[in-house]
Amino acid sequence: MTGEETAPVRPRIYAACLAAYSAGRSHGRWIDALQEPAEISAEIRAMLAASPVPGAEEWAIHDYQGFGGALVSESETVERIAAIAALLRDYPAAVVARFVDGSGAGLAGEALREAFEAAYGGSCEHAEGLAQDVLIDDGEISERLALYLDYDRLIQDEEINGSYDLVKDDGLIHILWRRR
Repeated sequence: MTGEETAPVRPRIYAACLAAYSAGRSHGRWIDALQEPAEISAEIRAMLAASPVPGAEEWAIHDYQGFGGALVSESETVERIAAIAALLRDYPAAVVARFVDGSGAGLAGEALREAFEAAYGGSCEHAEGLAQDVLIDDGEISERLALYLDYDRLIQDEEINGSYDLVKDDGLIHILWRRR
């Protein structure tokens, strides 16, 4: 390793032609996922049009990169792929991955972004800051009482109780409120 930082891989999918695959041939294309769904669809149609099997219409995702640990199935919609990629551009990858694989499962397009933004509670460096943001600012406990709390344990108990998920990433603690 040279010690140089490498830029994160831009989210992309490998869209494969299923007609070619069924015929024992490999035909597909890497497609940048950080585009509008219509642009991704156009690239998929172009890949299918260039297939060695005439009239190819079906495709699947056979590989992907740059999705920050989020699971991408072979049958994801282009709307969901584009929405996940856009969230990865705007928010920490570990937080996006936890959300899309959990509370955001099954959501796509603007619905995925809206649900993520409603769930994402921000980040803090320490459990104390998180507890203050979550419990004191919401009026659940007073600032005076907060002086006597074991913040690490309080945050752990609240997570166990199902109020939220915590994602520790890059020295920060991120909070994701759970949908009920």
